[in-house]
Amino acid sequence: MAQFVGTTHQDGVATVTLTRAELHNAFNEVVIEELTRAFRDLDQDVKTRLVVLAAAGKSFCAGADIYWMKRMVDYTFEENVADANLMADMLRAIRECSKPVVARVHGAAIGGGVGLVAACDMAVAVRSVVFSLSEVRLGILPAVISPYVLEKIGPGAARRYGVTAERFDGTEAKRIGLISESVETPEELDPWIAGIAKAVKGNGPKAVAACKKILSDVTGVPWADVQALTTKRISELRVSEEGQDGLKAFLEKRKPGWVSSEESPLMFKKILIANRGEIAVRITRTVQQMGVGVIAVFSDPDRLAPHVVCADEAYALAGESAADTYLRGDKIIEIAKQHGAEAIHPGYGFLSENAAFAQACGDAGLTFIGPTPEVIRSMGDKLTAKKKFEQAGVPVVPGWSGAGDDPVYVMRGEADRIGYPVLVKAAAGGGGKGMRVVASAEELAAAIDGARHEAGAAFGDARVFLEKFIIRPRHVEIQIFGDTHGNVVHLFERECSVQRRHQKIVEESPSPAVSDSLREEMAAAAVRAARAIGYTGAGTVEFMVDDAGSFYFLEVNTRLQVEHPVTEMITGCDLVAAQLVVASGGELPFSQDDLQRRGHAIECRIYAEDASRGFMPSIGTLGVYEPPVGPNIRVDSGVVQGSSVTVHYDPMLAKLVVWGASRDESLARMRWALQRYPILGVTTNVDFLQALIEHPSFVKGEVHTQFLDETTVAPPSTDDPPDEALIAGAWALSRKSKRRGAAAELTTAAGPWDAGASWRMTR
Repeated sequence: MAQFVGTTHQDGVATVTLTRAELHNAFNEVVIEELTRAFRDLDQDVKTRLVVLAAAGKSFCAGADIYWMKRMVDYTFEENVADANLMADMLRAIRECSKPVVARVHGAAIGGGVGLVAACDMAVAVRSVVFSLSEVRLGILPAVISPYVLEKIGPGAARRYGVTAERFDGTEAKRIGLISESVETPEELDPWIAGIAKAVKGNGPKAVAACKKILSDVTGVPWADVQALTTKRISELRVSEEGQDGLKAFLEKRKPGWVSSEESPLMFKKILIANRGEIAVRITRTVQQMGVGVIAVFSDPDRLAPHVVCADEAYALAGESAADTYLRGDKIIEIAKQHGAEAIHPGYGFLSENAAFAQACGDAGLTFIGPTPEVIRSMGDKLTAKKKFEQAGVPVVPGWSGAGDDPVYVMRGEADRIGYPVLVKAAAGGGGKGMRVVASAEELAAAIDGARHEAGAAFGDARVFLEKFIIRPRHVEIQIFGDTHGNVVHLFERECSVQRRHQKIVEESPSPAVSDSLREEMAAAAVRAARAIGYTGAGTVEFMVDDAGSFYFLEVNTRLQVEHPVTEMITGCDLVAAQLVVASGGELPFSQDDLQRRGHAIECRIYAEDASRGFMPSIGTLGVYEPPVGPNIRVDSGVVQGSSVTVHYDPMLAKLVVWGASRDESLARMRWALQRYPILGVTTNVDFLQALIEHPSFVKGEVHTQFLDETTVAPPSTDDPPDEALIAGAWALSRKSKRRGAAAELTTAAGPWDAGASWRMTR
């Protein structure tokens, strides 16, 4: 799955969307590679009739990524040539795509962004949009984009705007020919494009492609050769199957075969995302790719957060704490209704598994993007879930449920029957709250009291039950997906055994401990469980697996999981897109036969916390934040450089996800990426994660849920900087004056060497 470029399809129109909204959709190597691949794939897609090039967030494209530009400072001539060729290949892929391409320019197009617009066949822009060929301001020139710009705006305008770097608006862009049409408001962009799509889809697909090609091929051809070229092309089309059908349809007064009257199910026009951080950014990316508007909500500390910046609209939830903001379902529903949202996506955490909120959405006429309130309610009660799935033939952990509020002496007798160790477990909630491991009868009463008190405070439900405590189990979950048409599929397993205080830290798929036969058994049980409760949307059925390979139902998470990118990387499916399709009443966009595993993916959760101090959360401002970039590396981030990390919310900054053809390749890529993830201003767990994935037991796949409790994972000491850091620092300082200039204009801290906050280099 692409990281920064998304492609969606509807009624023959493919929309390619730049999704680096938090960085103004600026180019780097990955963006360029993904755009090139997207257009080459669409060139071969017979179902696509028109391609729309769009962008998420406030800007269309701001040219080169500042971090990419920083690396350019040290490029050799040969490296610069190779780098420029990547950009040239991308522009050619857009220009030579056999389908008409329309640029949807809703925000600023600067530098290379102008080149993107010029490479398209047509463009529509808002009149207030700013355009600029800004390269000369940086001491470089718009060389690679120049042929496309020159063709569109002619030599006079190209000279003026190329040498002055003056800014101009949509009205001027239309006058000089860069765009086809300018409109007053962003809301007018899509109707204009819809008109173009309707016109294109009424024409012969091969004829349209041939028209694009002939207009390109005759440019510069001597007049003596034009006649032979053009007569040959028209003759080829007249005798083709499409040409014959088109001519006969005209004479017979009927529609030609390529005109379809089919219509797709209605999709939402606007949704509200009731969340923050990386998951809100990630959901926004897909939703905007689908042409759906996004409303963000934000607390006072999140006023300038990335999820706010990349949304189409954003509205305040007055307050700082989660209780006053992201947990206020009444405020969120009021904003959704007031500003025209048709649905609410809850993300994970906060209100995502709150049945009352899901019900309130329905009562307000809003679609809750998730399962029904009844399913959420029943699966939130572990006693109910366990009984229901036992009846459906899903293996469950041996234990005793009782009424949930039974006297201690009754529970002691049942614990003796089950055999110690036992687990006292809350009937409601999750996240390890209200859970106690009991090794002997003497510990049971205190454990029951403690679990009831914690569960009552956390969930408002003090009921507990008993299960046999399985020593050193693996935690393996199956991704499920259902729709309202009776379809239920699984998307394989995720290994989630590496946990701290019942919170997952590293996830991967496939599990190194799950055989093909065990995978089939677990997946079949998960699908049975989903069918038993009429599950719709995305969810997971979680199991414990013991040393003998027996598996037992643990719980159902009725939401999109934090670790869903692992599944997306091995299947190529966009789970958020599927959520919207299902919630809008459509069928699942994939069948079980469509789903295939490919390669291996690993996810590490990047937290602002100090592993050397008991994983104490760390707060501060990110003086440097540069996620790693490279093929098959995905970073779902909720922060950018300059973001503040506060005490109010979960300290997770991002999820680093990698893919490899094998587990060994995936591990090597994760090591490489973690070593290239500078974060300054807060302490993070990056060093700890490096040590963890290099631990011999993890490398062998020999982990379990108690692994971190029983194993010392020691990151390198932070007392003294490594020698290479001192050498690199001295080298950087010696070059610092040379680096002031173009790069200095663009950022106040060109890298860790220029940052004032404390930091260290990871070996």
